[in-house]
Amino acid sequence: MADPRKAMQTIMLKNDGRTAIKIELFCASSWPGSSGARRGLVRLRVDRRWFQAGTKYTFFNADGVALLMGAILAGKGLELAQAPDLPRGSRVRVPNGNAVAGQPLYDKTRTVADPIMGIDGRWYVPVTLFGQGTFHVPVDELGE
Repeated sequence: MADPRKAMQTIMLKNDGRTAIKIELFCASSWPGSSGARRGLVRLRVDRRWFQAGTKYTFFNADGVALLMGAILAGKGLELAQAPDLPRGSRVRVPNGNAVAGQPLYDKTRTVADPIMGIDGRWYVPVTLFGQGTFHVPVDELGE
C-alpha cells in the first residue's frame, strides 16, 4: 500500500550530469506523537527512501535540509553524522560558562526534544535550565 502522505515540496538535484536526486519534504506534523516531530521541521524522502540519521524518524529544520543538499552538490553524498542517542528526557550536563581551577562547570538538566542537525553540520539538543529558559546546545559540548 502506498504512503498516503503528500510531499509539501519536491527538490530535484543534478550534479555533474549524473542522474538527478529527488528529495521530498514532508511536514513533521504528519507523524503526530513521534519524538522530535515539531512545528517547522520536515522529514525527508530521498529517491523514494526515508532518510534516517540513526533514528527511525529523523526530522530536519531548514538549515539541516540546506546542509544535506550542499553535501549532495559537493559530491559528498548522504553521509551525515549519525544522530546522537539523546531522546527527550535524557539527562545531560550543560556547560554554564564558569570554571574552577581551569576546569569547566556544568549544570545538570534534561533534554526537552530529540536532537536536530544545525546548518554547521553539528547536532544540537534542546534543553531547559531553571531561570534561563530553553535553548539548543551542541551535543559535542555536553559534559560526560
